Amino acid sequence: MIQFCIRAVPAAHKYVSEGRLRTLGSPLFSLLLQAQGGPAPDSTVASKTSIIRLVLESSPLSKGVLTLLAILSIVSWGIILYKLWTYRSAEKDSVQFLEVFRRSNKFSEVQAVCRSLGESPLVGLFQSGYAELTAQLRQRFDVFRAHWQMMDGYEPEPSPAVQAPTLIVSANDSPNAPTRDLWPNVLAGPVTTLPIDGDHYTFLRPPTVAKVAVSIKQASEST
Repeated sequence: MIQFCIRAVPAAHKYVSEGRLRTLGSPLFSLLLQAQGGPAPDSTVASKTSIIRLVLESSPLSKGVLTLLAILSIVSWGIILYKLWTYRSAEKDSVQFLEVFRRSNKFSEVQAVCRSLGESPLVGLFQSGYAELTAQLRQRFDVFRAHWQMMDGYEPEPSPAVQAPTLIVSANDSPNAPTRDLWPNVLAGPVTTLPIDGDHYTFLRPPTVAKVAVSIKQASEST
């Protein structure tokens, strides 16, 4: 059973101000009036809650924080856009570098275009390898030049022939291969010549070096 309690309101309190009449049902009442085409009780609610008005009415500390966040956001987007531009430039230069590298027959031609393709990481890798290779070749060339200068014009003085068994290992592709027939002229002992296929580099590498080692061992055991 539902009971109703009715209480009389004094006449002195008949007219109550609008502010005191606002209850939790006021927003619903406002929406109902708008749906029926009537005016809303408070038309300034939307303007008061706008973002611009909230910013303008905020405290100086809040405005400072918002300003700092806006600056950091602009800087972050600037970094993102710059990195995207850098990556695209690097990709473009890498494609052009690979085309030149595969088409060229000389490292000097590739080195000539490296300055215009500086955004590619392949350029730095190539220049490092090119510098290392150039240094090694220059060092080896200096050794060959020193040997050539030492042997140029050298004539051994007459001396007694060496009295000892000798094994001459001669590379067939070496520029000095013809001189192996001259060694018996300065050697008094038995001379054995072992011709090896290859040059004076390859006969010291596998598998040829194994054959050279066996021949040296046999020659040393027979003496």
